[in-house]
Amino acid sequence: MEPKPKVVATDRWTAVSLLALGIAAGVLGLNGLWSSFSSIAPDETALLWHTGVLLPACALLLAKRRYPLVVLVGSTTLFLLDLLLLGGSIGMLLVFIEALYSAALLSTARANRVLLRLIVGGTAVALAAIWIGTTSLSLAVFVVLQLFAVIGTPYWAATAVRHKSELADLAEQRTADVLRFAALREAQLVREERGRMARDLHDVIAGDLSAIAIHAEAALSRDDDPARSRDALAQIRVASMRGLEEMRSMIVLLRSGQESPVTVGSLGRAADLVANVRKVGLDVRFDEAALDILPALSPLTDLAASRILQEALTNATKHAPDGTTRVSIAADDSVLVLEVQSIGAGVPAPTTKGAHPSEHAGTGSGAVVGSGLGLLTMTERADAVGGSLDAGWSNRSTGEWTVRAELPLGAPA
Repeated sequence: MEPKPKVVATDRWTAVSLLALGIAAGVLGLNGLWSSFSSIAPDETALLWHTGVLLPACALLLAKRRYPLVVLVGSTTLFLLDLLLLGGSIGMLLVFIEALYSAALLSTARANRVLLRLIVGGTAVALAAIWIGTTSLSLAVFVVLQLFAVIGTPYWAATAVRHKSELADLAEQRTADVLRFAALREAQLVREERGRMARDLHDVIAGDLSAIAIHAEAALSRDDDPARSRDALAQIRVASMRGLEEMRSMIVLLRSGQESPVTVGSLGRAADLVANVRKVGLDVRFDEAALDILPALSPLTDLAASRILQEALTNATKHAPDGTTRVSIAADDSVLVLEVQSIGAGVPAPTTKGAHPSEHAGTGSGAVVGSGLGLLTMTERADAVGGSLDAGWSNRSTGEWTVRAELPLGAPA
């Protein structure tokens, strides 16, 4: 329940000012202007009587924000009492106008509609009563026009102010909604950008770090073969230098806010990706001629396919280093199909909650336990271009793990 508005300083000044104006008007002899309606003839005590009626009417105005309709009823009653008994006064007329204005401005929309009907109905009744009482239509119209000006003007003025206030509130609410939407949109863009950077970091750095880990383990396990250990250390240096360069590219991207070569990828470099994992020792079967017959790919599909292939080969290197990996790339009129099959991945160990079994699979000394981010980033890249990705055991008994991505050729750039 909303708290009732309190009396503000302007309400006190308004009440005091109307009281002072009413008393000043009485001193100047401006009371009793409608003495033809009064039942008591004005005399030397009329100013006291007018002030006695005006004082409670002004006091009522202090409650106009809390109870506008009650104040209007009370002020109207005192105004009619002053008019019929004492001939009316300027002070009471001003109090009545202020009460009517406040009621039209501060009351509910329903009460405001009722007030309009009362004004129109009261004016019609007054017209009929004066016409019947005086048998003069022109006089009745003249008096009713004056009455309507006194009653209608504050009502329409309050209605106009109220309408402008409602429009201002609506505009303020709309501005708040726009700002809230902008904040949500900004947060969404930040999340998307962070996700994109996370995928790029994973794609361009994780593979090199995995290669370093595998070669380091190989070097440590070959104490009796200095030549092979030296070759492993050379591969570690190559992978670390490549990772360092890619990390520098990512730093340039973050500092400048512009695109960096780290975000560039193409399925045309599939042969290079395969050659890199072959250097690690992974047995990869891939027909490079398949790249020559591929149709034109949109930039986003090209990038997504390249990153998915890179991650799938990295996973094969980590989880099935002693197995055989087959890569196939084909396309029809609308879909690019990329498939990476690892044979000899072994049966997965128990998985942690939320991680994919393949991230824990592996046989041989070179197997590495993963976190599940590889499958997540591949799936996100496929979803981003309107494609799909499936990864799972195609044959558990032989340890066959297959990653299959279907991507639209014409994903919007």
